[in-house]
Formats: sequence, structure tokens, C-alpha cells
Amino acid sequence: MRARRAALPTTNRVVPAPPTATPQTKALAPRDGPTPRVPLAKTTVLELLEAAGSTLNGDGPRDVRVHDESFFTKLLEDPALRLGETYMDGLWDCSAIDELVTALYESNAKERLADPAVVARTPALLAGALARSAWRGLRDRLTNRQNRARSTTVAKEHYDAGNELYRRMLDPTMTYTCGVFADGYDLEDAQNAKYDLLCRKLDLKPGQKVLDIGCGFGGFARFAAKNYGAEVVGITISTQQLEAARARSEDVPGTDFRYLDYRDLPHTFPEGTFDHVVSIEMIEAVGPKNLGEYFDAAAAALKPGGRFALQAIASNTDVVNCNPWFSKYIFHEGVAPSRNQVDKAAARSFGAAGDVHRLTADYDKTLLEWNRQFQESWPALESEYGDRFKRMWEFYLLSVAGGFRTETLQLDQVVYTKGSDEPVAPVRDLPSRERLDAMRTSPEEIRRTEALIAKLDAHKAARAEAAAKAASRPKVPLPKDSRICVVGAGPSGLTLAREMKKLGYRNVDVLERDAEVGGKSYTVEVGDRAHDLGATMGVRYKYDGVVAMAEDHGVETIDFPAETYFDLSTGGVEQKPTGGARAQFFFEAFKYLLHSVRHNGLRGGGLDVPDPDLADPWSVVSKRGGFENFAKMFDTYLTGFGYGDGVTTPSLFGMRMMDASATIGAATKKKIMWDGGTRPIWEGVAKELDVQTNASVRSIRRDEDAAWVHVDDEAEPRRYDKLVIACDPQAIAPTLDTTAEEQDLFRQIRHMPYSTFACRVEGVHDDERAVGYIRENMTLERQGHPMAWIKRYADDDVFVFHLFAPEELSDDDVMARIREDMTKIGATNVTLEASRRWPFFPHVDADSVRVDNFFERAQALQGENRTAWVNEVLSMSTMADVSSFARRAARRIADGTY
Repeated sequence: MRARRAALPTTNRVVPAPPTATPQTKALAPRDGPTPRVPLAKTTVLELLEAAGSTLNGDGPRDVRVHDESFFTKLLEDPALRLGETYMDGLWDCSAIDELVTALYESNAKERLADPAVVARTPALLAGALARSAWRGLRDRLTNRQNRARSTTVAKEHYDAGNELYRRMLDPTMTYTCGVFADGYDLEDAQNAKYDLLCRKLDLKPGQKVLDIGCGFGGFARFAAKNYGAEVVGITISTQQLEAARARSEDVPGTDFRYLDYRDLPHTFPEGTFDHVVSIEMIEAVGPKNLGEYFDAAAAALKPGGRFALQAIASNTDVVNCNPWFSKYIFHEGVAPSRNQVDKAAARSFGAAGDVHRLTADYDKTLLEWNRQFQESWPALESEYGDRFKRMWEFYLLSVAGGFRTETLQLDQVVYTKGSDEPVAPVRDLPSRERLDAMRTSPEEIRRTEALIAKLDAHKAARAEAAAKAASRPKVPLPKDSRICVVGAGPSGLTLAREMKKLGYRNVDVLERDAEVGGKSYTVEVGDRAHDLGATMGVRYKYDGVVAMAEDHGVETIDFPAETYFDLSTGGVEQKPTGGARAQFFFEAFKYLLHSVRHNGLRGGGLDVPDPDLADPWSVVSKRGGFENFAKMFDTYLTGFGYGDGVTTPSLFGMRMMDASATIGAATKKKIMWDGGTRPIWEGVAKELDVQTNASVRSIRRDEDAAWVHVDDEAEPRRYDKLVIACDPQAIAPTLDTTAEEQDLFRQIRHMPYSTFACRVEGVHDDERAVGYIRENMTLERQGHPMAWIKRYADDDVFVFHLFAPEELSDDDVMARIREDMTKIGATNVTLEASRRWPFFPHVDADSVRVDNFFERAQALQGENRTAWVNEVLSMSTMADVSSFARRAARRIADGTY
């Protein structure tokens, strides 16, 4: 049998080391020279310490050793905040902070400081402290301190403090919640026993689906999948914990981890998806004002009769906020509600609790063990965190232990049942020694976790280094005589080259591998008429820049044809919305506009680096924002014209497409096309510039002196001062001397298998121009079926169909689906004239946006290695978006930003 870790010793307190004077922690050393004395403040503090059994500058475990006399005044200015702050600053020390805090609680220190006689002694200090406390209480009663915007702060500041920190501090399961102890247990035993208790309280069976709200590093999901055969979906809003949970669980079938706020559960999973729900010490991040929504979300996820097992820290009285030091430095705006507050909130969704199991004493032991391991690991962590962090962290762990020891804080496991508030048979017995030994993490798993965490932290450090390098890069304007190479003569590249010319740059070469310019602005002749098999339409306001370029070259706009929605089940048109539905639509459109403007404003316009909330799919964002009906109409354009599916694609791309100007243009029916198609626009622009078509780039090498571009069979590479990549990065990657960072970003880019089929159709829309939509085909499940079509000319029977068509579907397969659907709405004959398949809509998924920080990192690449990136994935796959982005990029290249 494998040797176990030694059981926890009777006492496992590690005494914090006294402060040392280092360049990082000058505040930790006693001040030079005399310190002003404040006798009354000192008298008050000494009385508090005496009542707590603590002697000033004594050598007992709870005695306080003061290194700076300003401690007394600073403490009384705001005791709840300054006790921890003055410790962090090295103004005092104590061998056993947990014992001191326990004694302060037991001696009613807070109530003593509110005594009128004590306040009168130092009114300027204590009256001010009481006023601040009262203000915090009023503020937190009137405002929601745990709303969505604030909820990510604790994830970024606390849970994302570093995976290596937590790996060293926690047990091998990397569980950052309280364990359940018994004689002979070490910390890993206690955590596995806790997980086993919860599984048995759920009455968990193999194959059952479990939702873990606040999954942390994935400990429960791994345990339940490995030991009970469950299928567990864990959700979190900590990106670092999410990465670690996924990496550690790749070898554990039945685990799935997602970045998801509990508030979005009803928007993400159908009601009744899960057999059980568990949430382990996440409720402290919910806040008293949101408890009802939290329990509603859990109940909605559960099947009838399903159980919700909640492990929750609770205060011993009703609260609206927590200790201000804890909120400021450890758990931003966290609140441990009372059992009374939890029971009231749960009653609406679950009724009464079926079982309550108090485990408060176990948290004292857990925290002391975390502190022991933190202290032992400090030599390996010190260089990254510094002494002030160490003092903050040990004060956190030990002071909270004191809170649990006095039961000021409590811990409960509570079981609720959906649809029943009948008692649940209590489960209290812990696993046997043999079962615990079988659950233990093997040495191989421990080594694997260590390697995975090291890899994740190295990746994080590399990203931070790249961001810092980009931020410190000197901003040097590009000289006007610089030689510039633009790779790609689509709308991005041509707009940028045109803008650079306007800014006074004359040495700009545009290289295009194809025989014609325009990229996805792809216009073909069918018969003797022009038809677009790529970019097709636009709306006024958003497309004003494109319209101006078109008019400069004699390409006039025409109205977009009338639009009709068809219903395949009836073969007729969709029923028009009622007046009330239209009013609701416009009301929701207004809400969407406000939403769009707010998000644009947050990030400086253009969504170059989007708000992380926009990583969520459009379906989630629209439900969350209350404009779901507007979103259904939006899906017509998002999906029907190839821009994702609205279900998995991050909403930021759709919001780029349908920004305020586009929304207003569409609502006022300012939709347009271009006479003769879109390619003539770019052919006209290209005539102004130095464009070389049929110019395949063989290789690109970048160094400190230049970017060297080898074209076709030219004997020598061309030398350029600035390189602009205006095509899909994945297309240029084989010829580019890509860095590891570029390769990592390129790998994340995805495409849609989009196709356009130009067909002659008889029997539908004779003698009229028209646009048709089949809403039920606008899903990836209906690939190959026509989502939309455009009949451009009244006296022509050519329809251009837009659809998703992966490689495995042949043209014959697609044509069979087109004929099938068009026959249902009256077509008598459909024949293929021309088609084009596109690796369309380069984009990234939600994890790339939020977890891998794709756009922040892409921005950091701008200007690195003499290279600027101007393409669809950084803007959006419409002529208006890529042109607008290219114009901005040109100005940034000129001023040295890129």
C-alpha cells in the first residue's frame, strides 16, 4: 500500500517571521528618529489588548509587538480596515494572529470601541471610524455591490492570484474550500471526505449529470466523475482556475469546464438539464441582494426531484457587507450571508432545507493547514509576490481561522430538493481508511499537475511580458519616405494603402496573389449580368465610407430588394408581426442600441479590444440584455450572410456588424447594393495605387533593419520598412517567419464553411427583385440548405443562394437541398450556374476572447517586428468594418502606434 501523508499534528501553526528591511518593504522597518506619541489612542488600544489577554511587546503567542508608534493612531482611524493594513505595513507583529483575533472577538473589541466613554477619549478618531462604518452599511444596503460588473473583480484579484501559489498552498486535489476532518486525516483526506459526503448527500448515481456552480480548480468534478461515474459541468468566472481545471482533467472522462456566470445559467442550459447541482463556498460571491437569483438559477437547471447540495460560509448575524479589509485586499465585495438570509432566499425556489450539517470547526483546521503549507512554500514564491503580499496572505488565513474558531463565521452543508421540502436522510459517516487511500492522488498525478501549472504560469508570464513590451515600445512616427508593403488587395489592404497615400506616403506596394483585386468582394458575370458571390449589401451611415469610395470611381448605389421570410412547413410566407410585436421589437432595438453604445464606449470605440462580456454568444447576451426578440431578427443577418450562428459565436462580432449606425440604417430601410456589384469599387481604388496582382509571396523575413519580402521568382527579396498583413493570418503563416506568439494566436482563428450558389430558378418571384430568407435553415444543423437568396434583377431569373456547406457536401448534395426547399415554396426548376466556396468569417471563440486574451495580445503584436495586422478577425467580415479598421490602422502606423 502506498504510504500516506502524515496526519495533521496537534498544533500546526507556523509563526510568521518578523519583518525585515528590504528595498521592497521599507515600511516594514521601524522608523528612524522619534515618533510622535498619541497617549489617548495608545491607552485605548492597550485596554483592548489587555481585555483580549494580549500584552504589548510581550513574548506570548497573542502578544502584539509594535514596531512603530503610529500604529495606535492608524488603528483607531478605521479599526476594521487598519488592523490588517498596519500588519501588512509591518507596524506590528504577533506570533499567533489567529489566537489574537479569536481573543478580540471573544472580548467584544468592536463593542468596546463603540462605547461612548471610549469614543469621547479620541472623538476625532473613533467617531470618524464609526461614521465610516455607518456609511459602508448604508451604501451597501442601497447598492448592489455584487452585480455582474463587480463580480469578475474577485476572480481577477483573488482566484487569479497565481495557480502556482494555490498549488503549493493547497492539497494535491487543489481544493480551495474547507475539508472535513477526522482522526488521522491529513488535508487531502479531509478534502476527499468532503467531496464524498456531498456525493452521497446528492445520492449520486453513475451517468447522472451534475452542475458545479463555482468549480474552482475542478476538484469536485474530477472526484465525482472518477469515483461515482457522474458527468459534471463545472462553471467559473476565474480564467486561471478554468485553464487549470481543464488541463488537470483532460484524462478524466465526464468533466466539462466552462466560463459562465451563474446568472447566465437560464440563458445557456434548457430548464431541467441536470440531475443534481452542487455549489461549494461560492455563495459568498453572490451577495445578499442576489441570493434569490442564485437559487432561481440553480432550481431552473435542476430536474424535478433533483438535489442541490450547498456548502456555504455563513455569518452568525444578518449582514450586508463583510470586513472592509477583507473586501479590499482578499475577496472583493464578498459577503457571507447568515443562515436566516440563505433560508429566506432559498424558500421561493426550494422551500425549506432538507438537511443542514454544521462543519464550522473543520474550517479552523483547514485554514491553519493552508497557512502551514503557504509558509513552507514561501521561499519558492517570494521573488514573485514580495513581503507585503506574504503578510497580507498570512493575516488573511489566520484571522479568518479566528473568525471560525469563535463561530462568528460558520460553515454548513445544506441539501435542498426541487419540488419538495421534505427532510432528506442525513449523511454523516465519513469514508473508511481503505477508501480514502484508494482516492489519494498518485505521485504521477502530482508531478503531472506540477508540470501543467508550470506550463500555464509560463504562458501567463509570456503574455504579460509581451504586453509590457508593447506598452513600453517607443512611439516613433513613420518617416514619409518609408517603403511599405501591404500583403492582400482586398478591402482592408486597398483602404489602408489609399489612406497611407492620403497621409503623404508614396512608397506603398500592394501585393495580391490572385489575378483580381477585391478579395471577398467577388463579382461574377452570369449571362450578361453582374452578380455578387461575396460581399453584397450594406446600409447607409455605416457604409458611408465605402459609398464615398465607390462614388469616387463611378460606382453608384441602388436600393436593396424587398425582403420576404418563408416558412418551409407551410410553403408560404411567415406571418407578419402584430402591431404590439413591432412595438416590442423597436423598444428592444432601442435597448440594444444603448447596450452597443455602452460597450463601444468602454473600450474606446470600434471594439478593437472588446469587453469580456461580449465573449458570450449572441443568444446569451440578448437574453441577458432583454432584447431577445430584436436578436431573432438580427440572426437573419448574422447567420444568413455567413457571420456565425448566433449560438456559439461571440456576440462581439455581431455587435461590430450591427453597431449603432448599421442598426439605425437597417431600421430606417437604408439598405443598399452597388450597380454592377462590389468588385468595381475596389478595382477603381486599385487604379490609384501601386498594386501587383498574381504576386505570390514566397517568404517573409523580418529583422531589426527591415522586412524582407520574396515575391514569386524574383532573384532577391524586396526590402521594406513596414509590413502590413491585410489578409487572413492563417493564409500568410506558411511564408512568414512567425514567432511563437503569432503561431499561438493564428491557431485560434476559425472559419465558417460558407458558400454562394448562383442558380436559375423558375416559379418564384417572377418579374421582381427580391431577397428571401428561410429562418429555420439558419443553423449549423441545416448545412447545405439555403438560408438566404438575392434575386438582383427583376427581368432575370438568377438567384444567388447563401448557405453553409462543409467540404464533405458536394455541389450535387447542395443543389439537392436547394431544390428540396425551393420546391416547397413554389419553384418548378432550379439549375446551377456558378458557385464559390469560402473559408469565410475568420473569428475566434469565447475562450480565445476571455481566457486567452486574443484581442489584447493581437493589439500587443501591432508594430512588433515592423509588422501591422489589418484583417477581418480584428474587425469584422464586412467591407465597412474592415475599411474603417484599415483607416484607423493607417493613422496608427503613421504616428508610430503600430
